[in-house]
Amino acid sequence: MKARTNVLGLTFSYCLALVGVGLSASAALGQAGALIEAEPAAAISDESSRSGVAVSLLPPELLDAIDELVDPVEGDAPDVFAIEASVSGGIQVAFLPEELLEGFDWGSFLEDAELLAGRLEEFRIAICHGLGPEMLDGQWHEIPGGQVRLLDPSLADALVAALGPDYELPLLDGALVVYAARECDPSAEMPDLFDGAGDNQAFHGEETPEEPFAKTELVPEDAGIAPEDEVAMAAEQVAAINNALSNLSAVDTVLLPPFDIEAARQEDAVRRAENLPPRFALPYPVSISPFTGGTWEMLDDETAVWRLRIVSPGALSLNLGFGAYRMPAGGRMYIHATDQSYVLRAFSDADNQDHGQLWTPVILSDDIVLMAVVPVDALDKVQLELITINHGYRFFGEDSGGRAGSCHVDVVCDEGNRWRSEIPAVGVYTVGGVWRCTGCMVDNTSHDQTPYFLTARHCGVTAENAGTVVVYWNFESPTCGQHGGGSLSQFTSGSTFRASNAASDFTLLQLNARPNAAWGVTYAGWDRGTGNPSSAVCIHHPDCDEKSISIENDPLTTTSYRGTTSPGDGNYLRVADWDIGSTEGGSSGAPLFNSARRIVGQLRGGDAACGNDLSDWFGRFSRSWTGGGTNATRLSNWLDPGNTGATTCGPPPVPPTGVSASDGTYCNYVRVSWNSVTGATGYSVWRSRSWNGTYTMIGAVYSTTYDDLEATPGAVYWYKVRAHHQSFSMPSGFSNIDSGYRPARPATPTGVSASDGTYCGYVRIAWNHASGATRYKIFRSTSAHGTYALIATDNASPYDDTTASAGMTYYYMVQADALCPSDFSSYDSGYRPSGVPAALTGVTASDGTYCSYVRVSWNSASGATAYEIWRSTSPDGVYLQIGTDTASPYDDTTAVANRYYYYRVTATNACGRSSFSSYDRGHRPDLPAAPTGVSASDSSYCGYVRITWNAVSGATSYKIYRSTSATGTYTQIGTDMASPYDDTTAVPGTQYYYKLKATNACGDSAFSNYDAGRRRVCD
Repeated sequence: MKARTNVLGLTFSYCLALVGVGLSASAALGQAGALIEAEPAAAISDESSRSGVAVSLLPPELLDAIDELVDPVEGDAPDVFAIEASVSGGIQVAFLPEELLEGFDWGSFLEDAELLAGRLEEFRIAICHGLGPEMLDGQWHEIPGGQVRLLDPSLADALVAALGPDYELPLLDGALVVYAARECDPSAEMPDLFDGAGDNQAFHGEETPEEPFAKTELVPEDAGIAPEDEVAMAAEQVAAINNALSNLSAVDTVLLPPFDIEAARQEDAVRRAENLPPRFALPYPVSISPFTGGTWEMLDDETAVWRLRIVSPGALSLNLGFGAYRMPAGGRMYIHATDQSYVLRAFSDADNQDHGQLWTPVILSDDIVLMAVVPVDALDKVQLELITINHGYRFFGEDSGGRAGSCHVDVVCDEGNRWRSEIPAVGVYTVGGVWRCTGCMVDNTSHDQTPYFLTARHCGVTAENAGTVVVYWNFESPTCGQHGGGSLSQFTSGSTFRASNAASDFTLLQLNARPNAAWGVTYAGWDRGTGNPSSAVCIHHPDCDEKSISIENDPLTTTSYRGTTSPGDGNYLRVADWDIGSTEGGSSGAPLFNSARRIVGQLRGGDAACGNDLSDWFGRFSRSWTGGGTNATRLSNWLDPGNTGATTCGPPPVPPTGVSASDGTYCNYVRVSWNSVTGATGYSVWRSRSWNGTYTMIGAVYSTTYDDLEATPGAVYWYKVRAHHQSFSMPSGFSNIDSGYRPARPATPTGVSASDGTYCGYVRIAWNHASGATRYKIFRSTSAHGTYALIATDNASPYDDTTASAGMTYYYMVQADALCPSDFSSYDSGYRPSGVPAALTGVTASDGTYCSYVRVSWNSASGATAYEIWRSTSPDGVYLQIGTDTASPYDDTTAVANRYYYYRVTATNACGRSSFSSYDRGHRPDLPAAPTGVSASDSSYCGYVRITWNAVSGATSYKIYRSTSATGTYTQIGTDMASPYDDTTAVPGTQYYYKLKATNACGDSAFSNYDAGRRRVCD
């Protein structure tokens, strides 16, 4: 195990590596209990001459076994995860049989996984797809940047079993995806992963979608929440905090004195004559910190808030400079107009810089609030010192009519169409919050998106004030010819001075952070050749107005600054006169592009302006390349860090054209397609919920189609695309925009019912109409929770299932169908009858049991849906149907009292009527007559008095009453079904009087006559 310490000391620099979607190295090592071993690459490769390290989830004793089981290039792959990471050879992925794992104690290797966790940040592990089903042959296939191989589908199940169910394996029709970048530059550093984009897409119905390409750095590290969302979030937080605290009128206020604006404008005229960058604000030095001014309040027990109000009457804008800025984790700073009409995004610890400064963009208000929200336990870590308040008196916030000349052409106009990938690279910037110029993002030969920013030396940026630079991106007119309406919400604050030289008037800065990828900022290419361009384009901010484009269609000449003789000192390119547009103050530092769309210089100055045909001079990029011969005075070591000797770099690819998003064409996704871009190695796809809303990158592919599986059905989205090349690190500008949508699913059918024997030849399935349905699919199963098979498609309810077997119960579900099907309905059971029911048995009719009806009962018949009741007055007479019922019994309320009837019953269903059942006789009673012949014994019996009477027709029982006098009160003493009744309760020798009532279902008769009797006295 000696090699462990060696591996922990290595720095890995891979071109590409694939573990799998959702299967990162850290996840795999953390779950499996892994170790890392430094071994020769030949341990698991047939290329024994290669050097490198082996990174495995397996103990080192198993590594030697790999070579016996799998050739990384050919042959079958084994079953459990392992990686070979070779500096010269890229990445190989292999899988070992499970039997090799038996007997190993994984627990002893857990500490190695913990040690490795701290090193994983140095692994540049990306995910690479772009695969098609034609690659399902187990062989290696060439793809951009390397090779790809799809392994046997059975290996996926083995991998899940070995590593657990939480992994998302990259599957293509069940095959496990394995990628190897074998032809890569070992010296090239792999860009970081981007967050949340290009997730693996599951395969679906109509066609196989493209998989995302390798997750290289298409989104910079600072890209998280889109800036427009950050501003909206900040506005909500500012409102909530201010509402919870004292009114702003009670907050300490800094009131700036009046400024002599007329004097400032006279100074500006002198500055213009001296070719100095235009000034837009006047500084007001201060020294204020949260501990020397402002107002502190407690937001809650754990959060303190410091606020300072700043008022400079008449200012078009205000911006702030902090000589010290250090925000602790959890703290944030807000700046907003007092009326909250203008709010900047929150500043946090992510804005802390080594130089310790922070310079803000402008706030278009003359009355603002500075607010710091800090955890109480971090108050001692706050460093804020406001050193300048800058009073804006022109340009920003000024009516566009008083700014740049009318000849300038907005970049949104057709003249800018060929330059859509260069326009986003250009930005307007401020220095010290006071003056402004133009500059441009510039690429380097490593294409690693180092945020180099090229501008003019005379704009005054130095090593001392570079931290005060604030660059505004996409400050452009929304419509052609508007010359206004641009947004200042996209900005990057702070930079580091890299190089400058007076001879060609260049300055190179490195911004503190890459611009947010959502802004679409690009990196311009360059040409350090010495030839004169045959034509040129300048993209600039005239008088720091919204971005414009100027075009020169004639050849340029090499001269001295303001010279007309060629070559002069050779430091400048002269544009004799602009054919379209012009330049003016604020355009200084703007890039000059040749016809190949590469930078050949930056604007020094000249006399060109709207209304004249005078010249401009641009410092030659070729002279700036070597500059003064040192790192601090030349471009070469910054823009060619690998000393490749390249004479050109870039340009970025042109934006894709023909972007089209499907309008409800596909059920499970929106398909976005576009025209191929020459030289592009991949494309990133961006989406928004509105045409001019916040766009988020949702995926990246090699091909010219992308299927958006995450689109909400029925919602309209807007899409645009960027092309990439140079290992996906060089983006184009954004494409045109097109909207598309995934069709909404129809409503799920309700009210599904299947007929229960209602129809002889079929089961009828009915349902309620479902909104959005164009047709319906009917599914059937033989059990409620079994497998449902599609049996038919119908345009509307109902559907008759004629294929149902007679007498078998089925379960039915319905699905509404359009382009996309609905969810399944709830099920209902139904059946079709087996045939005509059999004749009924067990028919009985009640004989006087019920007063008001005759009750007819029978045994149920299989398959019967109803029963018909028939009646006659004689056994063999004519039977008439008197009623129908769905089940036994049936009560014949039409029977006449004390008349006997004969009853038969038939069973029916959809197939017909059964034969008649046997008959049974029944009747319903009337009130019985009073009993006659009542007689009570006189001392005839020793133990009782015996009462007798004549039977009464229709009586079912008799009630016996007794009194001690003939006309006294009679009390019931018993009930009997028939004569006689023995009164055993009579007292011997006592005279009693007896009466009776006959009873049946209809009630009691009147009293009978009484008769006296007594019980004999016995010894």
